[in-house]
Amino acid sequence: MLKIKTLSHQIESFLTHLLKEKGYSVFTIQSYGNDLNQFLLFLQFPALNSLKKHHIRNFIDYLYQKDYSNTTIARKISSLRSFSKYCLKKGDIKGDPFALISAPKRSRKLPEFLRKGPLVKELLESEKNSESSRDFRDTAILELLYATGMRLRELTNLDVKDVRFETGTVKVFGKGGKERIIPTGNRSLNCIKKYLRSRPRQGETANWDDPLFFGRNKNRISPRTIQRVVSERLKGIGEGVNVHPHLLRHSFATHLLDNGADLKAIQELLGHKNLSTTQIYTHVSIEKLRKEYDQAHPRSEMNVLDISKS
Repeated sequence: MLKIKTLSHQIESFLTHLLKEKGYSVFTIQSYGNDLNQFLLFLQFPALNSLKKHHIRNFIDYLYQKDYSNTTIARKISSLRSFSKYCLKKGDIKGDPFALISAPKRSRKLPEFLRKGPLVKELLESEKNSESSRDFRDTAILELLYATGMRLRELTNLDVKDVRFETGTVKVFGKGGKERIIPTGNRSLNCIKKYLRSRPRQGETANWDDPLFFGRNKNRISPRTIQRVVSERLKGIGEGVNVHPHLLRHSFATHLLDNGADLKAIQELLGHKNLSTTQIYTHVSIEKLRKEYDQAHPRSEMNVLDISKS
């Protein structure tokens, strides 16, 4: 019979496996750890081999009672399922207790995005009167997020050397440490140059191994700081959308699709493993097209023709 300490060690071993062998990000591993430890606390018994299907169903019921969304519950079950398969492969358990457990369907909420227009152009291209290093940094962050569609964590991990000014590209490391090269525009590159020229440097030559964006005390900028920057600089949108860094990623993909970009190319730019993940932006464009039709077409408010009378 396994002891709780042993089970905790198995969880630790699994998380180490995700880090060293799967190459998952620290953020993803923290998410797995939170899900597994929540389930461990809920179980209140020490034997992993004693786990039955009704224990899992009770846990799912508990999550519903705590008002977790379907998407969150499905993610937690996915974390547990991965852990169970890992233990099964190592021979720690004889059967997979999650084999016949169905997770709730994830809600397919359409992502919010900025609508193209003078207001968005003004917000994205605005620079404060103050020419401080911080203002140049914040503008460069906004421009780079919108110009490349990169994830928040990908941006925080950028070094100066990852920006290729001569080719107009940025090298990022996505989920699982997968590298990809993203083209970017002249405006975002010029904003980065202004920021790099404005920030204090040690010595005459820039250190290309430095983080691209500094936070306090010349440390690498934190995700929380970037979230604050986006919130402050885009608070005047007035479109009823939730302002967050991923909003610029969604806007990047939606605007590319609206302008005729190939869906496969957008998948590569976003770093999506599966094309089905990228296809949600086609639904966004269809929904946008439908709203424009309803607002503009003179027949949109009329009933469908009753051909039975003809």
